[in-house]
Amino acid sequence: MKRAMMLAAMLSAAPLAAAAPPAVIASSELSSHAARAMVDACLALAGTKGWKMHVAVLDRGGGLIAYGRSDGAVAGSRDVAMAKARTAALMGWPSELFGTIAYGKDGKTPGPMSTVPGMNGVPGGFPVKAGDALLAGIGVSGSMPTDDAACAKHGLEAAGF
Repeated sequence: MKRAMMLAAMLSAAPLAAAAPPAVIASSELSSHAARAMVDACLALAGTKGWKMHVAVLDRGGGLIAYGRSDGAVAGSRDVAMAKARTAALMGWPSELFGTIAYGKDGKTPGPMSTVPGMNGVPGGFPVKAGDALLAGIGVSGSMPTDDAACAKHGLEAAGF
């Protein structure tokens, strides 16, 4: 009886172990087929408008899924397209919104977000989402920012987003 009472006392004094969180969680990712469809649709639109574009689609961790460029596109726009896609993929916001947050509505007041490496606050980057789930980001550069944004939106729509 004494042992049973001691065991009961020890068990009641021991903290209850919380259920461990799952080791694996479900997530969604953008298919390479959908990413390629975005790039191809954007480049097709760019061709009809005479825009020389770079188009990048990055996964939510910033890894490249698909990329393409127009013949004759300015080489420096590649890095800009990648940065717009990275901004959208990592933050889940359009690149233009990141610019407003980073530099204020007047575009002249740098805040703490302006120092985040590899981000870009110019229009032309959009998150790719399925419902609320962030899948990737698309970034386009090579023309005026409004053209870049229109091209990116066209790519998203062509792939069903």
